[in-house]
Formats: sequence, structure tokens, C-alpha cells
Amino acid sequence: MSGGALLDRLENPEEAVSLSAFRERFHYLDIMHHLPGLGSLAGAPSLLMKLRGALGHRLYQSASQESRAGEPCPWQPPCAHDMLFRKQGRLKKAVDFPSPWIIQTHRVRHDLRVTLRLFGFAIDYGPAAAEAMGAALQHDIDYRALTGMKPSSEMVADRRLGMVNYEPANPAANHCLTFNSPVAISNNSPLESPASLVKTLAVRLEGMARWYDCDLVTDLSALGDIIAAAQFEWQDPLLMEWERYSMPQKRRIPMAGHLGQLQVASAAPAMATLLSMGAAVNMGADIAFGLGHYDYAGQD
Repeated sequence: MSGGALLDRLENPEEAVSLSAFRERFHYLDIMHHLPGLGSLAGAPSLLMKLRGALGHRLYQSASQESRAGEPCPWQPPCAHDMLFRKQGRLKKAVDFPSPWIIQTHRVRHDLRVTLRLFGFAIDYGPAAAEAMGAALQHDIDYRALTGMKPSSEMVADRRLGMVNYEPANPAANHCLTFNSPVAISNNSPLESPASLVKTLAVRLEGMARWYDCDLVTDLSALGDIIAAAQFEWQDPLLMEWERYSMPQKRRIPMAGHLGQLQVASAAPAMATLLSMGAAVNMGADIAFGLGHYDYAGQD
């Protein structure tokens, strides 16, 4: 498969499926690295920004000249940078194809687990992604600047790869989303427009289905009606503000997002599917920078 064929594959899925049918085949690969003593960094935007940049740098180092220049990789198969980091075009007007990976961080007692998650046919690049992330975590992150602690010579204590098959959520009338990293939406606040936040998830799953060679034909209008009819309530929201440095623009860019719990009241089965799948793919804007990671719980 050439770089051009990659875009062609995304634009021409093999099969049209409903949301429930996509749910049946949804799976992903988790590449998990364990870093002792760094649990306080879980969900920290400063770390998430650096992880994305460090991973991209490592993939760039072994990429083809064409992929480094933003063009399709001619290698057979394409380099990992081409598959995972190069923008692949648009699903529809103003909506890019989503990247087939996310980064999540979890606190495990006093330690930190960094998870690089690959979706769909990008799972084939698991070995290359694991080596790139391991090198980035070991050599490219200034942990002293983030924590004030002197880092050890071996930051990564363990690495594990595991394939995960999605388990359908049980029917529920109430849903609790606990955000582990800040969540944001473009040109609005998730506090003021939680329905718009959830609508971004429907569009994200539509794009993510293409990495599974599927065209998600669920009636997004009907799904929008379900979202509009739901009731939303934030509990203990906390605004976080920070900056990221943009290499292309050579400047610092202000960013913001919210932590907290979002309660959603809706008995529609599609809502449970949507929100539980969202816990696997993240929600909102700037997901490439680790935002929008949440835990899902359905309640009667």
C-alpha cells in the first residue's frame, strides 16, 4: 500500500455500517509504558503536549523524505510517520480524517502509565510505534522541568502491548463522564454547550470508522436529536489554562480546557454506545494533544 493508496483507502471504505455494527468490530491496541514515581503527571497538559511532540520527532527520524516533507510516502508499506502523523485529508468539508491514535495517561498509585492507543489498520504499525514511544519517554522528556525531581537513568520500568475488544455498554438512563485530561471544543465552552461537545464525538466516530474500512451510515441527524433531547449537568468543573509551543508558527499558543464530571441523562441506547465508545477515542477538540480523555460509567 503506497501513501497515495492510504488516502484512497480512507476515502473509499469497503462497507457501510450502522453505529451498532461498527461497535461490534471496534478494537484497538494499547501500548503501555510504566514510569515509577511520576503519578502526579497523569492528565497534565504539559506532559501530554511534550509526549505528542516527542513521539512525532522519533517517527520523523525514521521517515521517508517524502513523508517528512508532508507528501505521501512511496515506501511499501509506508513508513510509520506517514501512517500515524501525516495529515491524510478530509472526511468532509472542514472535518479532517482523525489520526488513528491517541495518548492517554493514568495514575497507578504513585506511578504513571502512558498509553499509546492505535486504531483500525494502523494497529499493524504497533511495533514501530512502541519503539518510538519508548525512546521518546526514555530520552526526550525533561522530567525535572515537569516535576522538579531528579530523573533516574531508566525512566521506563515496563512496557506491555495488549489488544482490546470493545465491550458494549449496558443500557442506562444516566451516564457519568469523569474527565482525566482537560476537555475543550472549538469556539465555545463545554460548560456552556455540553450538547455540542457530545456532537463532536458523533463526528469523530464517523471519521474513526474509516480506519476500519467502514462508512458509518448512522443517521447523524437522528443522533443529533437524541443528543439535543438529553439533559446535561456539570459537577465540580475546573478550568485549566496553559500554553503550547508551535514549531511551524514559532510562537506559544494559549490553550484551555475543563476537568470535572459531566452527567448525561438519556435512556436512548445509542447514547450509551456513543459515550462508552468515546471513552476509548477521547472527545472534543485538540485530541491530538491528549485532551478529552474520560472514564465512562452508566447508571440506572
